[in-house]
Amino acid sequence: MKTAVLHYHRWHLAGQTDSRLAGSFIEHINQCVYGGLYQPDHPTADALGFRGDLKEMIRQSGIRLIRYPGGNFVSGYHWTDGIGPREKRPVRWNAAWNMPETNQVGLDEMARYLRDVGIELMMAVNLGTGTPEEAAALVEYCNLPSGTAWSDLRRQNGSPDPYNIHLWCVGNEMDGPWQIGHTNAATYAEKFCQAAQLMRAVDPTIQLVACGSCSNEHAHTTFGQWDRIVLERAFDQMDYLSLHRYYGYDVEQALLYPRPESMEDLAGMPLDLEEMLLTIEGLIQFEKGKRHSAKKPKISFDELSVLPHNRISTDGTLVNAYRLVDATLYGALLCTLLCHADFVKINCQSLVVNENGLWTALPQGSVFPQSILYPFRDVACYASGVALKPVGKLPQTSTPHFGIVPSLYTACTWDETKGQGTLFLANLELEDATELCFHLNGFPGLHFSEHWSLSGANPLECNTEMEPERVHPKADDLPLRYKESWRMILPPYSWHTLHFDCPIH
Repeated sequence: MKTAVLHYHRWHLAGQTDSRLAGSFIEHINQCVYGGLYQPDHPTADALGFRGDLKEMIRQSGIRLIRYPGGNFVSGYHWTDGIGPREKRPVRWNAAWNMPETNQVGLDEMARYLRDVGIELMMAVNLGTGTPEEAAALVEYCNLPSGTAWSDLRRQNGSPDPYNIHLWCVGNEMDGPWQIGHTNAATYAEKFCQAAQLMRAVDPTIQLVACGSCSNEHAHTTFGQWDRIVLERAFDQMDYLSLHRYYGYDVEQALLYPRPESMEDLAGMPLDLEEMLLTIEGLIQFEKGKRHSAKKPKISFDELSVLPHNRISTDGTLVNAYRLVDATLYGALLCTLLCHADFVKINCQSLVVNENGLWTALPQGSVFPQSILYPFRDVACYASGVALKPVGKLPQTSTPHFGIVPSLYTACTWDETKGQGTLFLANLELEDATELCFHLNGFPGLHFSEHWSLSGANPLECNTEMEPERVHPKADDLPLRYKESWRMILPPYSWHTLHFDCPIH
């Protein structure tokens, strides 16, 4: 058994957490929208055609923010195709994902849907085939009450009140050679600034996300350099710089670059994410210091996920599946983001349903959770207040591609107003349990109230339509007090959420 020693202190802060860390993502890809969220012939469908049983699960999940409509899709999408009477909307070719786009779901439907479930809409605009003028018109349509051509058209289309969308992604993955309208960093930064000027002329209160790197994989050779140029040329206009990253451990999960990692590399992936964050944070600090500026753009990690595995459902549908070990890895990635809460203010799990989904929704069948829902939900519901900095001696493991790395990842949040905190733990050891001794300093009278864990006998277990709770969190033993420390045993490939209370003095 491996051992670990961990210290947190109430006043040793990593940064203020943001509710937008509990974000997700909806894109017009495969069965995320059509056949997932939107099933007008489903028995539970609402008046807009959205599936009601899934809608209720989303409402209760803790999701605070959803990025829409892409993704690669947005770089070839013109938002005007998705407004107005549905019977008059054109069918277009979805060039990003090689499939027809009926435009039966567009901005108006999604804005009303998210308003109904109480989730903020993070709007992405087309800066691939789109223009700055088109982006400004979209802001006018969404945010002006009335009195202009676009705002009055929104009212005519059934939405008298403005949508008041505050957060805008200006382009998507423009550093990726696969992206429609791909360009170099200097050209993108110039176009971003043009769009920002026009968009803010319509609504000066909006916040803008500029495209940063969409990967730090070795084959993505522009990582860092792209971000440096965009920061240098668009610093004054941006509020956030976006980052994207997907992690997997199977050659079949390769996206656009070869995937050399294996399951033995799992423990190195959160450390790789931390290196990515440290690089971008350093670039932001460099540009801030060079300008002697009080401004500090934040990081929007608006696509982050573990890659799923394919399986065939009982009705013959090809579905994405997440394993128990995937949930632990995803939890470790979330811990890494929380430990960088001073910079990372937005996180979007990619995606909500079916494609890399938190849920699988079978057409005319059941909806069931994927394993990664549970660490997402834990962080969404309990990570409030400030994140604390961990210090300690963590167990180490050897990986084929990342070298010697920690196998235990952790985060702790404390909400002073509630007198409550949460400790998150992800043990990425594949074979050994870990004995953890931890100290929570500066919390006199601390009392643990709950411990929920996600663990099992087989790291490859996953939920199915026949066994929707095969991988499911369970109430577990509370840690034992030993003098000034606490002790507990963490099974291999396990995820833990521990809630504690402390009297406020």
